[in-house]
Amino acid sequence: MLIENLIHNLNFQGYSVIENFLSPSDVLIVNEEISSLQKDQAFREASIASHLRTESIRCDWTHWWEMESLTPVQKSIFSKLEDLKSALNQSLYLGLWDFEGHYAIYPTGAFYKKHLDRFKTDDRRKLSVVLYFNESWKINDDGGALEIETQNGELARVSPDAGTLVCFLSETTPHQVLQTHRERKSFAGWYRTRA
Repeated sequence: MLIENLIHNLNFQGYSVIENFLSPSDVLIVNEEISSLQKDQAFREASIASHLRTESIRCDWTHWWEMESLTPVQKSIFSKLEDLKSALNQSLYLGLWDFEGHYAIYPTGAFYKKHLDRFKTDDRRKLSVVLYFNESWKINDDGGALEIETQNGELARVSPDAGTLVCFLSETTPHQVLQTHRERKSFAGWYRTRA
């Protein structure tokens, strides 16, 4: 039923939200890994497609997964996402093939202005996935919502609550991260078609 709802929502509104996609224990071990990476200074200032740092557009920090050498924590998450990919390929014939993604930390005051996840010179990104690891998030106080423009032009706001998964079509779904008022942790990934 969960996958059927996701497929239906992707078809009719261009995005879908699944609460509790990750268990509390999953979230705990991811947060431990993110904290360790922060201590090791493994996060870098994010850039836009031109690889230029542009703080007027985005001001988050990222740590890209190395897909050939995932950590045990990353393998566990990726396994769940691969199950999702298989179901979507069977039902929607998206031709999803390979994957890329990164952890993201938004410090207090950070944001990411409205954009599409498809590059002008590379149209392989088809499905965007976002996972959140933020315990006890209060959207009215903490901000940091993901704002999505739906297929009918309405705006939907998703709270970055721990364990929540958001999927949307990379090519056609404008979205932005609204300013956050406390540190906000997530994972952003993209399923791509073959070149």
